[in-house]
Amino acid sequence: MNSMAYKRKPDTAKDDLIKSNILYEAQIWPERQGWGTLPNREVFEALVRANCTNPGPLVIDIEHITIGGSPRSPHNNVQMLAQLADWAHEAVPGKVIG
Repeated sequence: MNSMAYKRKPDTAKDDLIKSNILYEAQIWPERQGWGTLPNREVFEALVRANCTNPGPLVIDIEHITIGGSPRSPHNNVQMLAQLADWAHEAVPGKVIG
């Protein structure tokens, strides 16, 4: 799998590294509006489909997630990530999600 986002990177397909699809948190929550809460399902699924043009898996790239704070924060965040993964699976059946 090739998830490198470098400009002018070499073609790695000849080495059997297929290009993955990346959905960044800034696309899910533009300008961080509503960040950390579930987005609108239909909008999210449309983003997933629009960002799955490569043959590799879909990477949901959420880097700024709270793991501290109240004891409920990590649990709530895991539930949110699981829901996003479920919606992504429904939007692009058969695609590996990570």
